[in-house]
Amino acid sequence: MQGAYTDILSRIDEPPAWFDDNGVPRYGPFSPDMVTCIHANEIVLIRIECQGCQTSFDVAMTVPRASQPLKDGPDAPMLRDYIAQRALHYGDPPNILCCDPGPSMNSIPRVVLEYWFRPVAMGYGLGCHWPRRVDDDGVPYAPSTALLNPRYAMNFQRDPAMEGIDLTPDWAV
Repeated sequence: MQGAYTDILSRIDEPPAWFDDNGVPRYGPFSPDMVTCIHANEIVLIRIECQGCQTSFDVAMTVPRASQPLKDGPDAPMLRDYIAQRALHYGDPPNILCCDPGPSMNSIPRVVLEYWFRPVAMGYGLGCHWPRRVDDDGVPYAPSTALLNPRYAMNFQRDPAMEGIDLTPDWAV
């Protein structure tokens, strides 16, 4: 169950625009630079619903969580892998006191709104410790000179191909 943050919610008349990994209300437009985890290499903004009353929330995630964990360790899947398998799971919804049971029930993931990544996390950039990216045939990807710029490799890039993906689990249909 997330904290209620009534000290924040009671002082601001407008509803939060989104919530972070910990259910903290955020009022400005979503930006990957506004998440709490400064070490994140991937960030996803998804829409979830309260199981109790179907209130919708836009929430950011930086750490993969899944109803069925795919794998642990250094070869653990990334957020994009969980999205592709429709296994992404936020957990309890933000606690805005929307209904009595809702804050203590798991949320229902619905759709990916935005997906951001650091190119270095995908194997692009100079000196990164991540494995080099290869295509489906195992051929190493030849990055352009722009991708070799360390400044580019560490800045978040948006990937619209990962957005709009339905995350609704079969049990919630």
